[in-house]
Amino acid sequence: MTAVISSEPIVARLEKAGFLKVSGVLEWAGLKAAPAHSPALFVITDRETARPNEMIGIHDQRVATMIRIVSVLKPSVRIDGGASQELEQHRIAVINALIGWKHPDASGAFDYAGGRLIAADGWGVAWASDFTTAWRLRKGTS
Repeated sequence: MTAVISSEPIVARLEKAGFLKVSGVLEWAGLKAAPAHSPALFVITDRETARPNEMIGIHDQRVATMIRIVSVLKPSVRIDGGASQELEQHRIAVINALIGWKHPDASGAFDYAGGRLIAADGWGVAWASDFTTAWRLRKGTS
C-alpha cells in the first residue's frame, strides 16, 4: 500500500536538474532569513483530496496530491540597472524538471497547476509553483 507521495524522489529530481539546495516543509517553516544558498527550493505537500471507495472486498481510492515547490532567491541589485530575469529562469527550470515526470509512487505524471508570489521583501523573493499528481490508496479488507 502506498501511504503518500514521498518527497525524496522529487528532491532527487530537482537536484538532478541542477538545483543544489532542496529541502522540505520543516526547513521552510523554520526559515527566518534568506537561505545561505540561492536559489533554495522547498518541497511541500500542500493538500490531498480523495475520491470515495467504490470497490467491494478491497479498499481502493484515487488520491490527488498537490505538491508545492517554493523557490527562494536572495535579493540582488543589478549594476546595469536592468530588471533581473533570475526568478523567471528558476521558475521555468522547476516546471521543466517536473512537468510530465511520473513519480515512482504516482499513477500519473505531474501536471503544472499554477504559481504565485508568496513573499518579496528585503530578505528575498519566494515563489510557489504548484503541481498535481495522483496515486491509488489500496488496502485489502480484513
